[in-house]
Amino acid sequence: MGDSDKPVKRQEILTKRVMWNILVRTNPYTLMGYMTRNFRWEQIMEITGIPFNRTDMVVLFILAILFIFGIRVVVSFFKRPEAPEELREENGIYEAGSRVTVTIDGMMCGMCEIHVKDAVRKAQPDAKDVTASHESGKVRFTLTKEEKISDLLSALHETIDPQGYRIIDMTGK
Repeated sequence: MGDSDKPVKRQEILTKRVMWNILVRTNPYTLMGYMTRNFRWEQIMEITGIPFNRTDMVVLFILAILFIFGIRVVVSFFKRPEAPEELREENGIYEAGSRVTVTIDGMMCGMCEIHVKDAVRKAQPDAKDVTASHESGKVRFTLTKEEKISDLLSALHETIDPQGYRIIDMTGK
C-alpha cells in the first residue's frame, strides 16, 4: 500500500506544476480549457454539497478572473505616478526668462489643455506665456525668476499629478 501512494503523490505534484506553468505562461482561454478537462468536479460537490456542472465552474472561473483584474485596476488607479529617475535627480537651476517644456502623458482634448495650464499657473504663479497642446502632449511656459529644477518639478507634480496626468519629461532653454 505504501508503494501505491507514491505514484499518486507524484502525479499530484506534476499536476500542480503543470497548473502553475499554465497559469504563468498561457492565456486564460487555455487555462479554462485545461480546467474544464482535467479538474475533478466531484471533489467540489463532495466538499460543498452543492451540485456543480462544468458550465457553472467555467462561469465562476471567469468571474474570479474578472474580480482579480478589477482589483488590479482599482489599485493601479490609486497608485501615485512617479517621475522617471533622471527627472527626479536634477539639481540644476533654470534662469529667469528660461522657456520650460514639460511633456505630459494623458492630455486628450482641449479641456485637458486648460486643466494642465491651470495646474502650471497654480504651481508657478509667475509663469508667463503658458501654452499647452494635447496633440504634442507638451506644455510650455516662461519663468520670470530663477528656479531650481527640483523645486519646479516637485511643484508641478503636486498640481498636475492629482488631476490624472503624468509628467514624463522636462527641459528648459
